[in-house]
Amino acid sequence: MFDLSRRVPPIARLLLLYGLLGLLYNLVVPFGEPPDEQAHYSYLVYLLEHRRLPVQSFDPVQNEVQEGHHPPAYYAAVALLTGWLAPYQPYHQDQNPYLPIGYRDPQAVQQFLHPVEERFPWRGPLLAAHAARLVSIWMGCVGVLLTYRTAQEITQPGPRKRWLPLIAAATFAFTPQFAYISAAINNDNGAALVGALLAWQMVHLLRPDGGARWSEFLLIGLGWGLGLLCKVSLLALLPAIGATILLHGRLHRRSWRQILVAGGLVLVPAVIVSGWWFWRNLLLYDDPIAWNVWMATYAQFLRRWSFSWWYVGQFVWSQFTSFWGRFGWGAVTLPTWLYGFLLALTLVGIGGLVRRLAGLYRLRDRPRLARLSVLVLMVVGVLISTWRLGLAQDTVAAQGRFLFPALSAIATLLATGWLDWWSESGRRTAARVLVAGLAALSVGTVLGLLLPTHVQPLLPELPSNARAVQQGYMGEWWEVVGWQAAASPRVDQSRPWPLTLYWRARCELDEAARQRSPTSYVRLLDVDGRVVAGWDGVPTQGRFPPPAWNPDWIAPDTIRLPLSRETTSEPGVLHILVGFVEQREGELTPVSDPVVVGRVMLRPAAPVEPPPCPVGVRFAPDLRLLGYGLESTDQDGVLRLVLYWEKAGDGAVVEDYQVFVHVTAGGGELLAQADGPPCQGRCPTSLWQRGDVWRGERELALSAVPTAGQATLTIGLYDLATGDRAPAFGSDGTRLLNDQAALADLVEFPAGAPCGR
Repeated sequence: MFDLSRRVPPIARLLLLYGLLGLLYNLVVPFGEPPDEQAHYSYLVYLLEHRRLPVQSFDPVQNEVQEGHHPPAYYAAVALLTGWLAPYQPYHQDQNPYLPIGYRDPQAVQQFLHPVEERFPWRGPLLAAHAARLVSIWMGCVGVLLTYRTAQEITQPGPRKRWLPLIAAATFAFTPQFAYISAAINNDNGAALVGALLAWQMVHLLRPDGGARWSEFLLIGLGWGLGLLCKVSLLALLPAIGATILLHGRLHRRSWRQILVAGGLVLVPAVIVSGWWFWRNLLLYDDPIAWNVWMATYAQFLRRWSFSWWYVGQFVWSQFTSFWGRFGWGAVTLPTWLYGFLLALTLVGIGGLVRRLAGLYRLRDRPRLARLSVLVLMVVGVLISTWRLGLAQDTVAAQGRFLFPALSAIATLLATGWLDWWSESGRRTAARVLVAGLAALSVGTVLGLLLPTHVQPLLPELPSNARAVQQGYMGEWWEVVGWQAAASPRVDQSRPWPLTLYWRARCELDEAARQRSPTSYVRLLDVDGRVVAGWDGVPTQGRFPPPAWNPDWIAPDTIRLPLSRETTSEPGVLHILVGFVEQREGELTPVSDPVVVGRVMLRPAAPVEPPPCPVGVRFAPDLRLLGYGLESTDQDGVLRLVLYWEKAGDGAVVEDYQVFVHVTAGGGELLAQADGPPCQGRCPTSLWQRGDVWRGERELALSAVPTAGQATLTIGLYDLATGDRAPAFGSDGTRLLNDQAALADLVEFPAGAPCGR
């Protein structure tokens, strides 16, 4: 039988999983949400339309391409590979009015509005954008393979030789932030690929089996030059490249002249490949790396806080969390406990790496010590580069993706450290746990975090089990068309009560409507108008906000209303009040009058006590009078009648029945009457559910309680709109005369009979 695990190498399976994962990220994450993706796409469009490089202005408003200060290699590669697949055309996305850059709101996490037209299957410019993302995924695949080869170079024969490369490749592939960026249009992918290539070239150059050929130095120079044309930040690899040349010379007893020649063989091709870019920048901007024009473009992010230990801590923590996974512009984050776990895992890897370096030093294993040291220098150089950026800008510069030129080195070093804590016999288990855990982390991130954040389910029509709302207008543009609740809230409910509202646009939204940012509020009000529960926020929690709505699609929105612990409301009907407000001149202003969309029942916390006087009268459909009780009051001639009702079946009760209570003399004379809704209007019968028991009181005013003759207490239900009585049946199933139940003779009540019998 064909055994895939034996015939397919582990690295091939890992690459396949990473590729599929990249496609999943590409499908789930909307275009424009990864950092600067819209600007990187505009660079591609400019190259293909104008066939020349963009020139930046010190006035950002005049720039045709926001990211035009970047070198062109990544964009040229993407354009060459995908320019023929789909039309690269300018594509405008409306800024999410709830989330300007730098604003933090957990209910508004998307940078742009994403109308239905942006969803799969993609067409036009969006098809081009998602095709460009495939090139980034391909670059990631090559980077994974190069990381695997790098780890192979630094390992010795034995179990470490087998498992260390796989762990390093998995760390590169399944770091959630890299999986996210590698499925986006971003030149960090080119930088990560070239960084992985240089890491492999440098450790391969330092192999202990003899001296390198001069062509290998040329290849390092060509690779570095290409990297500088992807991203200027690869200048930070200069210390590692210089150390590689020097260490190679010392390991193989080269003369200083030979070392200098090797340096020239690296530097000259690097200058030939990339020097023109720095010369162009010098001519255009008086700055070879275009730092000045870059700072002008992002002037709003200049550091506002004074340099302090607090700032350093914020910067380092932001850099760490965004290296592992902090998405969009930092608004979509992993759980805090997971960051703590990843911090512990990272520290374990660093500790193991120090232990490994110390062991190699004691063994005087200079070749392996040199190769690991070069990787450490790669990481240190890139860290210093990003920290230099942090001196100029605020913590927005502390993005973990800026470390990706050294991602291959980081992955290899962490894998080395993790594996060093395990004995030879336990490394197989450790490798499987680490690879499976990292893969699960990356898969869980896209399915458990990004999918719920970015993908809002849409419906072509209202579900059959939802309750429609008539004229639920929220101003000129939007409306609530229905609602649904799985169960009614309880007085003692500790968990928030879930309620689903169904929204849509009333018509096609114009430009003005797409720039508005209304928020919704929901209130549960009792019959006295008191607030029992409330919720305020962006509809759909920002996944599909009102400016992106469409009249042809309904957006379900499940919210959770926490019931007030201090509520004094009695069990009974609650009205669901929904409204829209928006900020105008610093104040919340109603968009329209609020709408009562429906009613629910606030159910009692504990079962209702049994009635003192049980009866067995049933009113169709499925309503039953369990019993009653009679009590005297402080007022002469006034009795308190307590009725106990139950919903006995699953049949729907459409009408809100009224209760009639009559006291009649033997000759039919009406002595007293007390009509009205059950529970003083707190428990309308149309909202009763199977098993509900409701207790309601009403008072009977008699001029005097009869002491002789007959005073019969009768009860029934009727429809207020038509006056028709609900059919009434006795305990034996016989229909009662006049559809009313005779409960008691009140003549007996003063004699001490509590049930009036």
